[in-house]
Amino acid sequence: MLDNTLIPAVDGPKLAVPSSTGMREKWTGAMLDQTGRAYCGAIRLDFSPSCVAQKVYCAIADTLARHAILAAKFDIEADELVGYAPEEAQLREVLLKHLAIEHTGMTDGSFLSYRAKKANIPGLRLASVTDDTGLHVWIGFWIFTCDGASIDLLMQDIVDRYNGKTSVSSQCWGEYIKLKSSSPNKHLVSEQERLLAYPAPGPYGLDAIRKPQASTSLKMQSVHFNTSVPRIKLLACAKAYRVTPFVLMFGAFQRAVCALSKVKTVVTGVPFANRLENDDLNVVGPLSITVPVTTTHRLDEGITAELKGLQRSVISAASRQQIEPSYLYPQGISPRTAAYALPFPQLFNAWNSKSDGKTMPLSKTESLTMKLLPNDTCRVGFEITLDDNSDNISGRIDMDFGLYEGLAEPVIKYITDELKEICENYHHETLEALSDG
Repeated sequence: MLDNTLIPAVDGPKLAVPSSTGMREKWTGAMLDQTGRAYCGAIRLDFSPSCVAQKVYCAIADTLARHAILAAKFDIEADELVGYAPEEAQLREVLLKHLAIEHTGMTDGSFLSYRAKKANIPGLRLASVTDDTGLHVWIGFWIFTCDGASIDLLMQDIVDRYNGKTSVSSQCWGEYIKLKSSSPNKHLVSEQERLLAYPAPGPYGLDAIRKPQASTSLKMQSVHFNTSVPRIKLLACAKAYRVTPFVLMFGAFQRAVCALSKVKTVVTGVPFANRLENDDLNVVGPLSITVPVTTTHRLDEGITAELKGLQRSVISAASRQQIEPSYLYPQGISPRTAAYALPFPQLFNAWNSKSDGKTMPLSKTESLTMKLLPNDTCRVGFEITLDDNSDNISGRIDMDFGLYEGLAEPVIKYITDELKEICENYHHETLEALSDG
């Protein structure tokens, strides 16, 4: 039953789901990009063999049904984007029935394949399989309704509900957006701010060497990689150079893009958490905004010579989190006029989910592990997510290998070499300081 993953229509009254400017921008992009693949996200939950299936189904259904935005369908009404979703009780009933269906033979690949075929249809997708390793549940949704921090909140809710706790860690999007709409915060974007994000005409990165698009049959693949660079050493280097660990890794990535594409000024999308106030911390909804971060490089200088400038670039970009990214595009460019090829061709550290790959205990003998699945972001073309759950720096590159043939290994090698250079320079500087002392 591999084709039955999309949640069927739910009869009965509907709830109105409010929107925001950023959400409208993403929804418009999803509607005009007929493949829809760039807007589909998915996770897989692996429950240990001792977990009780019915408790699992109830915990998931209770959690998802509470957040109507995940199952909503949106449309423009009186020039406003408005969504409609089933009421919680009706949605919960449908989710429970759907979860109880055994999708024999379901795999990550088959779930993602079907999801891509139906990508232009919004709403939740669900599938479940039980085998010797436990119960596995796949959940698919449109990523403009949910970000990585939201996924972490959903995971905590599922854990709590499985253990019979009545308290929930997350807040519904509808309640939050109504609160925020009472105090609108408008920002007029100046030409100077645009130039800070896009100081020169494109290309802005790896799109300079991307192969011509031969067809619409695009396919994302994931490549996991490990380096010999110890995380603890990189953290020590960041402290010594007075920059954040993110700046070290991001700088290595930006320089790799610069070296391979021969583009001096690189613009990369960084999904900042964008949760700037206490009211934002517990909300399940599209709060994460991909902000353009612009850096300019001289590769004849070592990376350590650029660290302060890299940190200033990241801080400058972070200050623009409350500005919709499309307002910063060069004059005359928007997702509606750029054929959905965003001005930045690569993302760095997408999702921002801390739950990816993490095992969460449910009891002494029961546990849950969550895995993020590649989301076919073929409009962006290149993604990297560094993993902080291992002793050495490791990560994952998601890319369309047809469009970027042969680029994964050079990018990984360049990043690794740059990080090694940082650590070696720090080691030599430490030895010199000791000898001078």
